[in-house]
Amino acid sequence: MEQSSLINPTINRTQVPIKGQTATGLEKVASKITSGGYMSLALGSLALSAAIAAFSKRKSMANFVGLWVPTLMLVGIYNKLTQTEDSVSTRSQKNLH
Repeated sequence: MEQSSLINPTINRTQVPIKGQTATGLEKVASKITSGGYMSLALGSLALSAAIAAFSKRKSMANFVGLWVPTLMLVGIYNKLTQTEDSVSTRSQKNLH
């Protein structure tokens, strides 16, 4: 196949996809906590999970709390990426005007 047949000429590569209301709402809530705050929450849940595992017989509860760690870290990374994206798009819009 030719490369030109794989590329759709009607797609505008510079067009930014529009975010939905849900994504925008989640970003507003998530942006109220800093990325360092998410890291602190993740480390705190890690310590809490270890404490529950060490001092309690509720291992399933320790596993449940331990599963918060990657989730909190991913939310922190997503928060950081959206803040970076927003600042880059704001700067590029100022340069256009």
